[in-house]
Amino acid sequence: MLQNKQTGFTIVELITATIVGSLLFLATATALAMITDVNQQSRNIALATTAAKNKVEDIRSQGFVSLTNGTTDFSGELTDSLTPPRNAKLTISDSQVGVKKLHIEIGYNHNGDQKILQFDSLISELGVGQY
Repeated sequence: MLQNKQTGFTIVELITATIVGSLLFLATATALAMITDVNQQSRNIALATTAAKNKVEDIRSQGFVSLTNGTTDFSGELTDSLTPPRNAKLTISDSQVGVKKLHIEIGYNHNGDQKILQFDSLISELGVGQY
């Protein structure tokens, strides 16, 4: 007498494996999307910080005597790698006698939201750290 030995997976096992595989794929895709978003945000913050640092160094190299109070737009100096629309402004004001305050605001777009980073620095008549 011949016995019919069938091998393979049952329909329940196949459906279960498909569901588990789909959930793993979905979780991986979501994690990759989040990683990409965090990477873009980190890159924008690094670019904005570098732009602010460079602007402060440019101002410091000009010297205290050349500083006049007011606001200047320096959006054109921002790198094209920063997510548009991007903008940047520098405000110079008197902090105290012989000390000027530099206030820098750099804005960029992140997923449809306008983000603004703010940086402050002081420059003294006597030099860096001498106020």
